[in-house]
Amino acid sequence: MKSALTMQRPRTLWDVADFSENLEAFGRHFRDWQHEIQRGGVHSKAELARRIDPPPRRLAGRMNQGDLADAMLAATAEWLADQAGIS
Repeated sequence: MKSALTMQRPRTLWDVADFSENLEAFGRHFRDWQHEIQRGGVHSKAELARRIDPPPRRLAGRMNQGDLADAMLAATAEWLADQAGIS
């Protein structure tokens, strides 16, 4: 029997931030998002751009060590955009 609750994987960096209520959840969602990017059929710059833009909402002030999570999201988006040649 399937549970009434279904787990949704984050598809964008916005989702990672939106789904995260604490640093532990952020770590899980961030890893799920990485798997989604690596194995989820991202095959074009346009698709990657959709996965990193718009910038995620800020986690600083919303959760303990949210500033650390914000820095991780920003660095990841910047690195991926740079690697893919996305402005």
